[in-house]
Amino acid sequence: KTGGLTTLSEIDTAIAELEAALQARETERDEAEQLLRESQTVLTEARANRSNCQSRRTECFQKSETTKHAYLERLSEAGFDSPEAHDSAFREEAWRRQTSETIADYTEEKQALEVDIARLRAIFEENPFNTELLETLEAAEQEIGKEFDEKQHEIVVQRIEINRLKDALAKRVAIDAEMQQSGQELERWQRLQNTIPANSLRDFALDIMFKQMGSLANSQLKYLTSERYQLKVEGIGKLTVVDRWNANDERPVETLSGGESFLTSLALALALSELSRGRSQLHSLFLDEGFGTLDSETLDVAIAALEGLQMQGRSIFLISHVGELTRRIPVRIAVDRVGNGSSRVQVRG
Repeated sequence: KTGGLTTLSEIDTAIAELEAALQARETERDEAEQLLRESQTVLTEARANRSNCQSRRTECFQKSETTKHAYLERLSEAGFDSPEAHDSAFREEAWRRQTSETIADYTEEKQALEVDIARLRAIFEENPFNTELLETLEAAEQEIGKEFDEKQHEIVVQRIEINRLKDALAKRVAIDAEMQQSGQELERWQRLQNTIPANSLRDFALDIMFKQMGSLANSQLKYLTSERYQLKVEGIGKLTVVDRWNANDERPVETLSGGESFLTSLALALALSELSRGRSQLHSLFLDEGFGTLDSETLDVAIAALEGLQMQGRSIFLISHVGELTRRIPVRIAVDRVGNGSSRVQVRG
C-alpha cells in the first residue's frame, strides 16, 4: 500500500520529494507566465507609441501644410508674391512676438516628436514587431495553461495519495501499539505459565505467609518468654532462635529445652490462629500435653495467653495429665479407668 516504503521516515521523505518537485514546476510556470505578461506589455506599449507618433507626425505635417497653403493664399490675396515681401511689409512687434512663440512651440513639439520617434525606432530595432511572435507567445500561454491544469490535477492526486498514506500510517501505528500491548500481556501470561508448574508462585506465597507468621509468633513469644527469645525466619521451615539474654546469640531451635520448645510451639500455634482471621476461621485450638515441662510461673503465662484466646471467642482444648493445670480449667472432660479395659468419661465444671 505504501509503494515499498516501510518506515515513517521513508514515507515522509517521499512526500517531501513530491512536494519539492511540485514547487519547482509551479516556479517554472510562474516564470513563464511573468515572461509572457512582460512581452505582451512591451508589445502593447510599442504599438501604442508607434501609433501615437505616426498620428502626431501626420497631424503635424498636415497642420504645417494647411498652414503653409493658407498662409500663401492669404499672401496672394493681400497682394504679396512671397513671404519675404510680406515680412518686409509687416513688422509689428506684437505680431512678431506671437509668431516667435508659435514657432518656438512648434519647434519644441517637433523636437519632442523626434525624440519619441528615435526612442520608438530603437525599441522596434531591438524588438521588431512580429505577428508570428505574438502567435508563438499565445501558443506558449495556452501550453503553460494546459501544463498548469495538469499540475493542478497532479497536486490533487498527490494530496489524495498523501492522505491515504497518512491514514495507513496511523492505522499501522495503532496496530503496532496494539501488538506491543498484546506482546506484553502474552509475556505476562507466559511468565505466569512458567511459574505455576515450578511451584515458585506457591513457594513465594508460602514464604511470605511463613515470615508473617514468624512476626506474629515473635509477638507471642516475647510475652511468653519475658522478652528473652525471638524467632529469626530465614525461609520456609528455616528458623533460628535469638537469645536476647545471651548477647543476641543465634542458635538452632533444636537447642531449646522441652519447656522452651513448648512455648515456642505455642507461640507459633497462636500466630497461626491469628492468621486464620482471614476467609477461613479456625475457631478451635487443640494442645496435646507439653505442659509437664513448664515451671509454675511459665505455666501461668501460658494459661493466661490461652485464656486471652478464649475471650476472643476461640475454643481451647487441652489434653494433659498435669494436676495443677487441670485444676485451673473451668470445664473438664475427665477419663477414668474402671478396669477390664474400659474407661469412664465425666464432664466436670
